[in-house]
Amino acid sequence: MILLLASNILGVILFFVLGRFKLLGTLPLLIASGAGVALIRDIIRRRELMRLAWAAAFGLICLLVLFLPRPLDRNAKDALVYNNVGIYYYFKNDYDSAEKWYRMAAQISNNGSESMNNIGTVFYARNNLDSAASYFHRALAADTTSDKTLLNLGRISLMRDQPDSARYYYQRARTAAPFGTSADEALAELDQPLSPDTTGGTGIANASFQTFYDRAQRFAGQGRFSESEDMYLAALRIKKDDIAALNNLGFAYQAQKKFAEAAEIFERVLRLSPDNGVAYNNLAGTLYQMGKIDSAIVLWEKAIKLEPSNAQFKKNLEFARKQK
Repeated sequence: MILLLASNILGVILFFVLGRFKLLGTLPLLIASGAGVALIRDIIRRRELMRLAWAAAFGLICLLVLFLPRPLDRNAKDALVYNNVGIYYYFKNDYDSAEKWYRMAAQISNNGSESMNNIGTVFYARNNLDSAASYFHRALAADTTSDKTLLNLGRISLMRDQPDSARYYYQRARTAAPFGTSADEALAELDQPLSPDTTGGTGIANASFQTFYDRAQRFAGQGRFSESEDMYLAALRIKKDDIAALNNLGFAYQAQKKFAEAAEIFERVLRLSPDNGVAYNNLAGTLYQMGKIDSAIVLWEKAIKLEPSNAQFKKNLEFARKQK
């Protein structure tokens, strides 16, 4: 009970006073509310006046915490909401929608660090390293102590074959967040060779998902799709249902004209995310390349129903219909 009480007090303070952890702070708040109701009910039932007085005092303290001044103004709170919506679309691989929400957050937060960093991740996912780096640098200018931004700049440097620059950013990230593990892992893996071996393995043991994923993107950017395929497969052995890795593996198969394998991967993505318009589009494009135009048309129609404002889906459907 004491540990529960302490954790909930900390969660309430973090959420309402510091404005950190976004909506995660509501979870301990809800737990605290439920525990408080149960506690008061038990006290009243046993008629323990002293415990009731302590409970009332604790309730008053919580109310004071709720009404303390917050450091986040209305625009900052709206920006948090917009960024969270963008993150939702990002993990659905709907990068256009994610970018739209991130830019809305950036507009009302005066190009805040988190919004700039999030926009950078969209361009990184699109393998547009120049634009990604530009937004990461803008994020770093807004907050020079953001370990997340520093790690992203390190990954960009690594993909550009600039290990010294990557090490510089990783070391800064470790200084900014000395109790984290991501920077330490990145530094530890920096000197380890990562190239597929002749047995179909990766040539390295105990590497993280992010390491394999980053190197897979790097190989894909260099047109080395067979090696990229191996790296995505290695990443998926660690996180088997990661949608971004699965989608990119499908693209690697497409680039090698392994259309059957690509279709299988995109079908797997649809099973994991059945309302994902981008996944329907990807599978439709693969089936079209396999000559299954009717099936592709059906899938593009489903994609448009899910995202009626997506102009690219409409262009793809119109083009496919003209080929019949």
